[in-house]
Amino acid sequence: MICKILAVLSSAALAVCTALSPICLQNAIDTSSTGDRTAIFVNIALYILSIVGILVFEACRQLSVFKYQTGQTAGLKHRLLRYLLNMPPKQYQAEDAQNYITTLNQEIDLLVENYYVQRLELMYSVLVLLCCTAALLYIDPMLAVLIIVGAFLPILVSTLQGKRIQRRTNLYTKSLEKLNVMAANLIQGYPTLKAGHAEQRYGKVLEEEVDRTARVQFGMSSTKVGINMLIGLMAYLGEVALVVVSIYLIAVGRLTVGALVGALQISQMLAIPTNNIAYEINDMSSVKSIREKLEGYRMPEAATDRRLAPCPEIQTLRFRDVSFQYEDRWILKCVNITFEAGKKYLIVGENGSGKSTLFQLLTRFQPDYTGDIYVNSLDLREVDRSFYDRVGIVLQDPFFLNDTLMNNITLYQDYSEEQVRQVLLSLGMERFLEDHPLEQVYQDTKDNLSGGEKQKLALARVLLPGKTFLLLDEATSAVDRESSLQIERALLEREDMTLINIEHKLLPELLPYYDVVLELKQCTLRPWSGQGPFGSGGSEE
Repeated sequence: MICKILAVLSSAALAVCTALSPICLQNAIDTSSTGDRTAIFVNIALYILSIVGILVFEACRQLSVFKYQTGQTAGLKHRLLRYLLNMPPKQYQAEDAQNYITTLNQEIDLLVENYYVQRLELMYSVLVLLCCTAALLYIDPMLAVLIIVGAFLPILVSTLQGKRIQRRTNLYTKSLEKLNVMAANLIQGYPTLKAGHAEQRYGKVLEEEVDRTARVQFGMSSTKVGINMLIGLMAYLGEVALVVVSIYLIAVGRLTVGALVGALQISQMLAIPTNNIAYEINDMSSVKSIREKLEGYRMPEAATDRRLAPCPEIQTLRFRDVSFQYEDRWILKCVNITFEAGKKYLIVGENGSGKSTLFQLLTRFQPDYTGDIYVNSLDLREVDRSFYDRVGIVLQDPFFLNDTLMNNITLYQDYSEEQVRQVLLSLGMERFLEDHPLEQVYQDTKDNLSGGEKQKLALARVLLPGKTFLLLDEATSAVDRESSLQIERALLEREDMTLINIEHKLLPELLPYYDVVLELKQCTLRPWSGQGPFGSGGSEE
């Protein structure tokens, strides 16, 4: 805000100095023939002072505008990031991540430059226009009218052609977004395309899209060039008319040489802001679609959480008549169960039985259910995000950041290296610790870690102090039988921890450690019958 105020004040001071400079020059020229040395000296000094003022205030204005630009860019990016961080998990699944990446890395910078900064530039141009108009009226009203009319013609052309520019720019923006998505698909889906012998066909489609985007960009650029040429022509005709009229006024004795020099200098000064006004209006119109997109990113921000209750220490997690339907198919129907603190639960089921959906309900990743889920006596919908401080979640396919192992395990929480090491040792990762320093940065963890190592590290995240309720989704599917036995036994032997383990496979050796074994079948949970094809492992639907 301070930078914006400084930009406005320096712009106003600069506009005044810009308008005063030609008047001081006019007075210096007209008084030179009088022989009054004092007057000549004073007018020359005032002219020099106005030039110095122009230089100083222009520097202040540019610095203030640049500071304002960087602040606005950072602010909008922070707002987008807050929106993403507060986005419901279901929306994450439905959205195209590439659109947000494009907005964060490109569109916000373009919006700030072409709208927020241009608003300040437009204000400065208007101030210069007003001050120079006042100076022209002081010199000669007839010249003032002529110059002002000539100055506003480019603005009129720009206003009339602004919608054309906007349409062309919107087409280019949409085409660029589509191209970015297709390029991301090529990179992310290359193995699939290669396996289907489709990489060349997709590459051809992508090349055609590149050519189409180039044509759209050329159409946008050519439209801008045509409009700019028309604006330049209007400005040129105005200058010719000014010269003709000025010669006439001097011939009839209505205009002095100093006044002519001052008027010509002002007309040249006016050419810049009037042309800039036209360009600034076009630039501001060109990013309307981006502004509308960012307006849609206003959220129920973190303030929404203040109306929710903090998560208590979990004694029970209770489902009451919980159902979930996808399109016209029931996934879960009237599920009633209470998970009690300190107990160990195993939930099994065939592929397609709804285990993933059940896990999403337990973890609040899926809010579109009917019935009620309670944390103690609180509706889960009314509990704030401190729920995740109590509950540890391990996904079937854990994600790892391009960061140090330490940060990947702690997720930027304040744990010591010793605490992390003790957890890793409890998971049988002695050899791993010898070969992998915790502070080593992994640029591509996919290539540096095996599937089993990744799942053990994901388990380490939730075994750090603080979590008392664990939710596991096929958490040991990528490790061998021996490691799976070791990991699950370590979890089951912890009396201070509640465990809900959703698995496709059963390890008979571990069944005695579970307090309750349930089977997800026919859209509901029931006690396990002791039979079922749950011994070979496999992935969830």
